[in-house]
Amino acid sequence: MPAANTHHDGSGDRKRQTLIPVQVSLVMLQQNNRWLLQLRDDIDGIVAPGCWGLFGGHLEENESAEVALRRELLEEIGWCPKQLNPWLQHRDSARVVHVFSGELAVPLNQLQLLEGQDMDLVSLEEIRRGWIWSKRLQAKRPLAPVLRQLTPRLHELDQAA
Repeated sequence: MPAANTHHDGSGDRKRQTLIPVQVSLVMLQQNNRWLLQLRDDIDGIVAPGCWGLFGGHLEENESAEVALRRELLEEIGWCPKQLNPWLQHRDSARVVHVFSGELAVPLNQLQLLEGQDMDLVSLEEIRRGWIWSKRLQAKRPLAPVLRQLTPRLHELDQAA
């Protein structure tokens, strides 16, 4: 997956291309002081293969961050909360990451894991450890880079819940 899309400036000059950052929407869903995480597939070419991360994905053309997240949640777990709260936005030269928070209002066993190898509800302490045990794989796996970046700020959501 490319880090950014190339866009011609309209002049027809191939030397003048600008990089348009890829936009991604992710969500921190909380239930009983635990956070829903996804163990990503071990597939070459995807972001953070084999790591624990957040549910969500790329925005389609002309799609808002919230609409994209709702679509991705239905595709990945077959469920979406009624309310998604914008939490923060991280931007660099290659991507824009929109992070939302919300309540997981159904039991974990009512979700369908449609993408990824595993999912689990984990505590803030488990996330801070830097790895999560996968019951399904019977192995510990690291956190995805974006989740590692968010970890120091998770207390903000923990206190707000």
